[in-house]
Amino acid sequence: MSQFKSTRFLLIATAVAVGSTLFGVASPSPSGPSAAAQADDPCAGLGLNNPGFENGAVGGDPACWDVLQRNDRVRVVGAEGPAFSAVYAEQGITVTPPRGSSMLALGNPRQQGESQAKAPDTVAQTFTATGEAFELQFRVFSWEPDGNDIVEVSIDGPDAPEVSLALGTYTNGGCSGGTCTYSIDTGKRSDKVLLDTEWKNATFTGLTQGEDYTVEITIGGTKRTSFATWGYVDDVSSPPVARFDLDRPDDCSFAPVGTLYEGQPIPLNDCSYDPDGQIVDRQWEITFPGVDSEGEPLVATTSATSGFIYPDDEGTYVVKLTVTDDDGLTDTVTVGSGGECSLTNEGTTVSSPGVLASDGTCLPALVVENAPPLVDAVDVDVVAGTEVVEVVARYGDAGIWDDHNVSVGGVPAGRDTDGCRNVAVSVEAPCFDEDDLPAVETGIVKGMATAPSVPGDVSTVQVAVTDLATGAQPAESSTTVDSATITAIENNPLQFETGPEAETRTEVSRPVTVGKRYADWIDQPGDVDVFSVGWPGTTDAGAQVLPVGTELLVSLRDMPADLDVAVLVGRSGGTAPGQISPGQISPGQISPGQISPGQISPGQISPGQI
Repeated sequence: MSQFKSTRFLLIATAVAVGSTLFGVASPSPSGPSAAAQADDPCAGLGLNNPGFENGAVGGDPACWDVLQRNDRVRVVGAEGPAFSAVYAEQGITVTPPRGSSMLALGNPRQQGESQAKAPDTVAQTFTATGEAFELQFRVFSWEPDGNDIVEVSIDGPDAPEVSLALGTYTNGGCSGGTCTYSIDTGKRSDKVLLDTEWKNATFTGLTQGEDYTVEITIGGTKRTSFATWGYVDDVSSPPVARFDLDRPDDCSFAPVGTLYEGQPIPLNDCSYDPDGQIVDRQWEITFPGVDSEGEPLVATTSATSGFIYPDDEGTYVVKLTVTDDDGLTDTVTVGSGGECSLTNEGTTVSSPGVLASDGTCLPALVVENAPPLVDAVDVDVVAGTEVVEVVARYGDAGIWDDHNVSVGGVPAGRDTDGCRNVAVSVEAPCFDEDDLPAVETGIVKGMATAPSVPGDVSTVQVAVTDLATGAQPAESSTTVDSATITAIENNPLQFETGPEAETRTEVSRPVTVGKRYADWIDQPGDVDVFSVGWPGTTDAGAQVLPVGTELLVSLRDMPADLDVAVLVGRSGGTAPGQISPGQISPGQISPGQISPGQISPGQISPGQI
């Protein structure tokens, strides 16, 4: 191997353009309102908006929430303590927002015997879910001794979401499906027990990203007025959920992935979200299979939102994603170190290597398989009577760490380091050489084969390239075979001529296709042979027009004298006369006597040279 293979290329390419590119652009999925949306309209984003009641003025209504019932007090407040309420002064209570500087108050703190409204206070919000779950927290106070006052929290929407909330002592009821309902009973009136639940979390689960849901909160009295009930609501600093999807730009479907091969760009799409805020930072860490020359792991890192990874070898890649939200909370998921989970696509569930994200999403592992090489053996025209003919092939392999075995006609080829120029190539001794490029492995194969002896006869010789996969499982060696077709033609200098006199005949081009060597005759002074080159079709005559921008390599061999080559660039529908650029006509630099009849070979072209 050359020096190019001494260093492994670790690359994660990020999406930096808008719109389509060669591979497409990977974009983040919705993860809550954008920063711009929050600045302009706190209620315009996705997810539960203003769950912590930080938007809007203290003393006013809660932004983004609908007040369905206002029978006592519905107000955004800061900390409330002894200076605000006599009951707080008597009990030594100060209620402080557990997150941020604001919270929502439903009802008023009152002493036992002070009147409250005969109906509760209710707020609600309809929102579009960004994830499968979120949380709110509640603190409830009450003097109620007979079970008349209530606390009710509910969520309604598709796929039967659920809510759970446990208020503890002096409360009766519970949760079922999407509703939690509690009544309050503090015991005998003479006991004068003040219920203080402290802060309790309500967890909402079973949501579907992109669907609309309505959450509703009710706290307060019913028919009795002399035993007050009131409460507070605030957000919970919910951690973000780290997750990503493979092989699908701009998609977080988490469906089974197809076969992934070394060398192909594989999208890594960040699908993380924060139930109550925004993702502000992400860190990717991809550990490649194998180790470096010093035995250390091969690791690539990036902070890009989404992009592509270009795997340079087969094996399982360990992908670690850490995300941080605007509260400084983090979540990390690591895929590729083992585990199995289930993926569903169009109603079909399959097991796949992978792990579950913190919200239960199955994240498939990045398992890269060995890519089979591409092989192109050049077809050849040979003059009947020729005993042997040169066989040439090119191959490419995306696995830059793979080694190869090559054979021509079933005979193993030896390796040369100078394009097979240093060895005597024969039927018994074919040769190959690898280019050892830094991004893709390519090589050339040269050999000799016995030519057919009768005009019109055709023979084939197989060129086989075996990719010797040496990486971690699921590495498997693979062999690709292509056949070079050898066609014997007459030894007749006039067979392709179109008229007796070069000066007077109408030139008719001989259709040829890339990837083949053709024989022709330059047999007299002023002789001109014209070829039209196209992309392979069913036949040479059915060749397709080459795409605009194609680069064409044409080589002449074994010429009898100093001859010229003119390349005319045509457009669809015909050849444009006179389109010969300076420098496209070069004197033939071949000495006289180096020819066997018919050995002109324009068009020795294989994939990768165009």
